[in-house]
Amino acid sequence: MGTEPNGTQGASDHVRTYRERRYKGLDQRIIHGIEARIISGYLDRVCDGDEAILDMPVGYGRFVDDLLQRGDMVVGGDRKAAMLELCRETWGTDLPLARLSADALPFADDSFDVVTCIRLFQHLHGPELRQGVMDEIGRVTRRHAVVTTYLESPLHAAFHRSRGHKRLSRHSLRGLEEQLAHAGLRLVEGRRSLPGLHAQYVMLLERADTFH
Repeated sequence: MGTEPNGTQGASDHVRTYRERRYKGLDQRIIHGIEARIISGYLDRVCDGDEAILDMPVGYGRFVDDLLQRGDMVVGGDRKAAMLELCRETWGTDLPLARLSADALPFADDSFDVVTCIRLFQHLHGPELRQGVMDEIGRVTRRHAVVTTYLESPLHAAFHRSRGHKRLSRHSLRGLEEQLAHAGLRLVEGRRSLPGLHAQYVMLLERADTFH
């Protein structure tokens, strides 16, 4: 189902520090809690315990426990070997891991029942790259996907600028609809984490050819 992480003798200090600090601030704890509840609700709707699930990017495994409770097989994928190594340390060899590029997934068509892609799209700059990743999600899932992106949000963008944060990519609703259609996906439901305050948009998607 992919390749094992290599080239590291253990997760780097940078990755460990990221895991320890990432969701410690009040604003991030709030967003994480809301995000997790929405994602969990979506997964409850589409999983009955025997699904094959791809979590990409898996990162350090923030959602792995949730997914293992819902799927018969869970595969974690990430482009960073250090993240995969940290995931391996946490979950052992029972969790298949693949080092991959999100726009060229090393899996056959229809390999998974569900694909989760959390907090990736806001870091992808350029419509071609975003389209390429969404196309790959549509290709390897045979049923559903749970995907987050950022929609246009002037208030949230201003907040990020005021903090000196790195530039993030945001979709227009029209552009997102076109991207999903190109990938053969249909939006079943979409929810903003904090309407009016935060740009994050959590989507439950379905393969368009499964909808009647």
